[in-house]
Amino acid sequence: MTKYSLFQKLTVVVLLVATIFVTTPVSAADFTSKAALGSISGVGRVELRGLSLQHEGTLFAGDHVAIGEKSGAKVLLRNGQKLVLDQLTALTFNAGGQVQIGNGNAAFSSKSGKLDIVAGPFQIKGDRELAGDVSFVGTNYVGVRVNTGKATVTNLKTRQTYEVAAGHERLFNVVTGGNMTSVAELASTVPDAIPAVPPIPQRPTPPTTTPSGGSQQPKSGGISHSGWIAIFATLGGVAAAIAVLATRGDDETTAPDVTKARTALTAAISTAGSATAANNTIASSANSAITTINASSSPQKTALLAQANAIASQATLTQQQIASLTTTLNSLQSQLAGVTDQAALTALTTQINNTIASLNQQDVILNQNITALNALVTAAAAGGVTLPPVGIPPVQQTPGVASASIPV
Repeated sequence: MTKYSLFQKLTVVVLLVATIFVTTPVSAADFTSKAALGSISGVGRVELRGLSLQHEGTLFAGDHVAIGEKSGAKVLLRNGQKLVLDQLTALTFNAGGQVQIGNGNAAFSSKSGKLDIVAGPFQIKGDRELAGDVSFVGTNYVGVRVNTGKATVTNLKTRQTYEVAAGHERLFNVVTGGNMTSVAELASTVPDAIPAVPPIPQRPTPPTTTPSGGSQQPKSGGISHSGWIAIFATLGGVAAAIAVLATRGDDETTAPDVTKARTALTAAISTAGSATAANNTIASSANSAITTINASSSPQKTALLAQANAIASQATLTQQQIASLTTTLNSLQSQLAGVTDQAALTALTTQINNTIASLNQQDVILNQNITALNALVTAAAAGGVTLPPVGIPPVQQTPGVASASIPV
């Protein structure tokens, strides 16, 4: 045997051993290794270090994970973090347990207070008993939703810090680094809500043989309500499961209806803001008219004052009603974030539509008051009193929530 052939055989053996070592999954029981950060288990097409993951593996600093289409994974880290990764999610695990998400969507949970996630230029950290999710919305935004606890979001470039409390979600602009806090700004720039974490795909069930000898395919339908509870029991208990089920029901009809309800609420809150501004202008114009009319010697002074006082009084009542409805709309928006099933969503949608109907009634009264104010300006001019033109545009009606079960 030549030295060259011996060297070739030795090289083959070394490469074979190295390949087996690299591709062999390491159990979560091997956490005794100081270099190990945690474990990952996946369903479908999941890559760890560029290689296909076979059910389970161990995570080390610098590892990159990529989730394929219709696939998912669960991660358990030594520092107490737990993650559920959505399809088409890519992330890197840094030293110390920091998770850097490049794209996609991930639910997170931490009971140790050591949550450390970086998404774009933003770092998300949180207190104990923290659960929620972080996702890339399009290419320009990062969404952070907190179900329990409180998260701190820091812009790593500007060092500006934001807080996201339980039951709230925030969108952050990757380009400008800003926090999308304006409802109107949010509605105009990002039509879709922060995506919910979908179920991890189940492994295919082999077809069963029928008595006649044929094959019967298993019924589809994804993970059931109880399946969701089981999966998210590892992500902070039933509360986390309910929070995710709020945006994706068993029959997948809840998510679109939640989006419709959220869109209607956003429009209603925006309309309430416009109505408040218009009503403030009416009240200011009416009070100014009262002062001008009182200082005049118009023969129509008494009648003009009666008109102006009626407009001012109505503006006060309208302002109280709109303020109350705005409070209700904001409360409904918070309740919508915690809705758990289609039945609860249907009941909440009825409340939303009733509140929007009441807001539209106040808008009608407000527009009538604008007409009365214009009439006052005309009557005052006929009586020798000059009042400034009104110039207040009418407030538009807000459509309700339309769904298959609740037409509008």
